[in-house]
Amino acid sequence: MNWTANDLVEKTVKTFCRDFLEDARNLESLTYAITPVDGLLRVEVDVPTSEMDAWATLMVDVSGEEPRVVSLSCLRSGTGDHCDDVYEWTSETKVWTLKTE
Repeated sequence: MNWTANDLVEKTVKTFCRDFLEDARNLESLTYAITPVDGLLRVEVDVPTSEMDAWATLMVDVSGEEPRVVSLSCLRSGTGDHCDDVYEWTSETKVWTLKTE
């Protein structure tokens, strides 16, 4: 990925993984999908972990002088007996919860 918010997204994802997704690995070669949405960029990141991959979504505002992350959320599958469950983390709650929707 080579665009104006590259460094911000890389730093945000790595900090999130360090703090909330401790089994994340291979963070040097993350895969991104970028989509414009309502004046923001939706950045979807495939985060490899020791079990099932996680999917982080950042909403990035690039309209000012410096890009900024507006929100961050992450989905991941459970393991073992919970392999059919999906867990969600958001920048609003800052905790993993069972996704019910």
